[in-house]
Amino acid sequence: MSMQATGDEIGRSVAVGDRLTLDIERIAHGGHFIAHAQGLTIFVRGAIKGERIVAEVTQVKKKIAWAETIEVLTSSPHRREAPCHYFRERACGGCDFQHIDLAFQRELKAEVVADSFRRIAQMEIEVECLPAHGDVSGLHWRTRMDFTVTPSKRLALHPHRSDSLTEITSCLIAHEEMDLISINASVERSKIRPWERFRVAVDSDSKVRLSGRDGTVEMKVEKKSFPISIESFWQPHLSAASTLVDQVMELLNMREGDHLLDLYGGVGLFTAFLRDAVGETGKVTLIESDPDAIADAKRIFSGDRRVKVSAGRVEQKIKEIESCDLVLLDPPRSGVAVGPNGVIAEFQRLRPREILYISCDPATLARDSKALVEAGYEMALIRAFDLFPMTEHIESVAKFIRKGQ
Repeated sequence: MSMQATGDEIGRSVAVGDRLTLDIERIAHGGHFIAHAQGLTIFVRGAIKGERIVAEVTQVKKKIAWAETIEVLTSSPHRREAPCHYFRERACGGCDFQHIDLAFQRELKAEVVADSFRRIAQMEIEVECLPAHGDVSGLHWRTRMDFTVTPSKRLALHPHRSDSLTEITSCLIAHEEMDLISINASVERSKIRPWERFRVAVDSDSKVRLSGRDGTVEMKVEKKSFPISIESFWQPHLSAASTLVDQVMELLNMREGDHLLDLYGGVGLFTAFLRDAVGETGKVTLIESDPDAIADAKRIFSGDRRVKVSAGRVEQKIKEIESCDLVLLDPPRSGVAVGPNGVIAEFQRLRPREILYISCDPATLARDSKALVEAGYEMALIRAFDLFPMTEHIESVAKFIRKGQ
């Protein structure tokens, strides 16, 4: 069945495969744009707010539907031809916004952050989404990519919201040294089995590293070297680490002798710079649960009496801390543990004078910001960064100061 209708003509009998003419209203978290019709909220990919488009419904669930743009009737001035044929053919879900000019992508991402705070935290904020250091085009930035190996032993990625696979021979957001044709040839000769995950990484010297062949990747940030496992987390944008380090060093008011907690600290990117700032009498406690990251951090900081690396879940290990002056938070997408036995409850006990929160999810950042305000902190500032151009992902940095200081 196929139908085309507008506004009030659309009923609740909308089904997968139907074609709807929609007026796009605003950006939504998750790479979609919102339209409404006859009691349905419709999340549309490939659109831009202000456009009138024809979309094909891909999923319907109660009062919500999802759809893909198949024709643009009234185009936004910010629309452009997507440079990647996989994106144009909807064959790969790795990018969300290739059809939007880069400057407007960043405006939209700032709107997502502000809207999350308005809806979830009941906070009105002003925020700008800034580029990573040196990022002009939004292309060729990704230094780490995970693929699935197909039965024909080729690298593949998934279309959006799909279990199917598209074999990939090029990627415009991948680092320029990530030659997927050559890497595919290496995969064909390898012993890797179909359906396994395969990671490709590019180190700071632009050398390509492959999972199963290369165990260590050396990353460098401002003359500091981090030899880490290819399986450990590292920000994929080639300038993300230096961009975030600059923010941390600018925004945390560190003093000689401070005890600083680096929570969800990974391999110790920030700890490597924080230990210098707190001086010989200061201390940094890094808490991390991932085994690969912990192994890397213990090796990097071996013999440094200013750094303690603690393996375990943050909500458990923080209970062993008796006092601290500052906190750096860089949690996963799920945010920090809230509630009476959560991390934020421990901040009420420890009473650090400042908390710097680095977040990859605006919704959980808004939720946790509300909890921090209720715990006696005020948000001094928030900045957003476009560390994942062409995608819906946003990195944010928010600073909190204890009230009454």
